[in-house]
Amino acid sequence: MAVTGAGGGIGNAPVREFARRGARIGPVARGRAGLEAAAREVREPGGEALVAPVDVADPAAVMSAAEAVERAFGPLDVWVNGAFDEQAHDHAPQAGAARHAGVAVGVAVAGRRRP
Repeated sequence: MAVTGAGGGIGNAPVREFARRGARIGPVARGRAGLEAAAREVREPGGEALVAPVDVADPAAVMSAAEAVERAFGPLDVWVNGAFDEQAHDHAPQAGAARHAGVAVGVAVAGRRRP
């Protein structure tokens, strides 16, 4: 599974929940410190984590992160779009770009699973 915005806030919630189940998670976000904290949360209960420090507003970088997670853990069966700019009112174009890129890559990854 991959979770965008996993470095903190609402994006970190699914990381914590799935980590309790020992999931293999690819946390995706801009901030390295938040990603490392998310990875620790995954590993503590016995899960596996591959951090992907990327700006979710960059579709190519997000796709590369998704591919890296798939190389490490196999095909993605869950994609969570948790990226959200808490300063969206100040940075509306960037926040929209991040949400759009996350959704677009999630759809593209899911589309590869179609028969």
